[in-house]
Amino acid sequence: VKERYWIMPNYRRATVLAIFILTALYLLTSPRSSSPSAYQGLPPGHGTAYAMPTGRPSGTSQQPSRPYPPPRQPNGSKMPSQQPMAGPSSKNLRDKLQYQFPYDLEAKFPAYIWQTWKYTPASGDFGDNFRSAEASWTEKHPGFVHEVVTDKAAVSLLKYLYASVPEVVEAYNALPLPVLKADFFRYLILLARGGIYTDIDTTAIVSTTDWIPPEVPRSTIGLVVGIEADPDRPDWKDWFSRRIQFCQWTIQAKPGHPVLRDVVATITEDILRMKNKGILKSNKIDKSIVEFTGPAVWTDAIFKYLNNPDYFKMEGKNITWEAFTGMESAKKVGDVVVLPITSFSPGVGQMGAKDADDPMAFVKHDFEAIESSPTTIRRQEHHESDVVIVGAGILGTSLAVTLARQGRSVILLEKCLKEPDRIVGELLQPGGVQALEQLGLRNCLENIDAITVKGYEVIYYGTGVEIPYPANAAGGEILEATGRPLAGEIIDSRRPARIRRPEGRSFHHGRFIQQLRSAAMREENISLIEGTVTGTIKNGWTGQVLGVEAERTKAGRKDVFFGQLTVLADGYASRFRKEFITHSPISKSKFYGLELIDADLPRSMHGH
Repeated sequence: VKERYWIMPNYRRATVLAIFILTALYLLTSPRSSSPSAYQGLPPGHGTAYAMPTGRPSGTSQQPSRPYPPPRQPNGSKMPSQQPMAGPSSKNLRDKLQYQFPYDLEAKFPAYIWQTWKYTPASGDFGDNFRSAEASWTEKHPGFVHEVVTDKAAVSLLKYLYASVPEVVEAYNALPLPVLKADFFRYLILLARGGIYTDIDTTAIVSTTDWIPPEVPRSTIGLVVGIEADPDRPDWKDWFSRRIQFCQWTIQAKPGHPVLRDVVATITEDILRMKNKGILKSNKIDKSIVEFTGPAVWTDAIFKYLNNPDYFKMEGKNITWEAFTGMESAKKVGDVVVLPITSFSPGVGQMGAKDADDPMAFVKHDFEAIESSPTTIRRQEHHESDVVIVGAGILGTSLAVTLARQGRSVILLEKCLKEPDRIVGELLQPGGVQALEQLGLRNCLENIDAITVKGYEVIYYGTGVEIPYPANAAGGEILEATGRPLAGEIIDSRRPARIRRPEGRSFHHGRFIQQLRSAAMREENISLIEGTVTGTIKNGWTGQVLGVEAERTKAGRKDVFFGQLTVLADGYASRFRKEFITHSPISKSKFYGLELIDADLPRSMHGH
């Protein structure tokens, strides 16, 4: 009986055992939907917009917009419990990137700081002007992994991270210019690893932990961007590529974010398209840097995401630049936080940006420690201007200064900025002096030992004849009609007035050129760059000149410069003349110069 008691369970134990078996069978055989959410795993609340208050410690006011919809229910009959998974190689580029770098909104922001430069801080060539800026990021973010990735290291790093997406590696390696690779690298590293990317010439004012008020859960944020430009003016297209332009010199993101995925795919597709067409060369690419890899394509990707029904329930009109213009505090749209222009561009003095001591100032961009005005961002950061001028001689510098004073952005390129030492253009006629006066450049004739010239002395068989500049020539000046004429003055017989004869100037050509270049360097709207222009950049379809490519003298690397207008003023030995002028110039005379040291001239202040 005792043995039977242990073999046969009682009624209660039998009941529990039966419930357990039935539950297990139900869980094992219950059908499940394999249809993914149309919102790719983003939790409820992803579509909510908030206007964040100014300042770091203050509270958060909420303005609901575009509530996140419930997951879409699968249509039709029950889905099978298991689906065969397609391999990554069978997917398109965007699917491959999503598969390789999944997005987890609720994860923490990775504690990475990424920068890229030609040298690491351990190198003596790193640059003293960048050391304090680079160190500020480590000081403000103790415990973060801070990496300055060199160009060479970037190739190996991306080859490792994107081994399963070889077309991305192919695209990066195919880019013809360092500035394009630097742009592309920031999107690639953030998509794969997340964290903070910031340019080498940026300074951290406060820690990233203070960028967003603590009341806003980090688990609802996947991307933090700042406004680069908010040009509230009718001619904004003459200055910027977009009405609201998001900056990409500082970005914080969680890995796999859809905006990063889209911009990486877009740039990759553009690169491979140009490569297949044979135009992926610095002088043939059919997009400017701003549109190709810069803030234009980045801005477009953000707006595309904010208006994508796959991520947001579309209610009302689309989100446009109007949602962000004039911002003074942060705004949260879905999982994207947009910071005002002050946050990443403090102290620029335009477009509503406040000073670096403002509570919303987080990062200062020094633009290679040279300039900080937003009107120079296109020139310094993206090498794009209104006018590109090749040749910093008399014409090139005078034109650059004139255009700059009209408010136009100018890139002025010169092969060698050393003082020229050759015999040419030593005499500026009165009309030239008058032109300098009208251009506001007459002061360039000062402090170069310029000699006043009043005319010519012609000597024929020992007999000299003076030929003064005519009184009515350009540069003459009407004086008061009293008194006897003084030296250099005549009386106009038609009216009682004294007229001062026009005067020219004789000088050392090189000193005059250096004065003009100094005037150009003092203009805020001019970037004077030393480099040898090697070719023009043309639109592959229309043949329109978009800019020039050049070898930068100090950097020792190839670069490109774009402008709405390109002026070739590179002198008599221009290497581009034949490219645009079909006929060959005919030389009808020769010039010979004789240098006389301390010689007495037959008539002083005259050409002979």
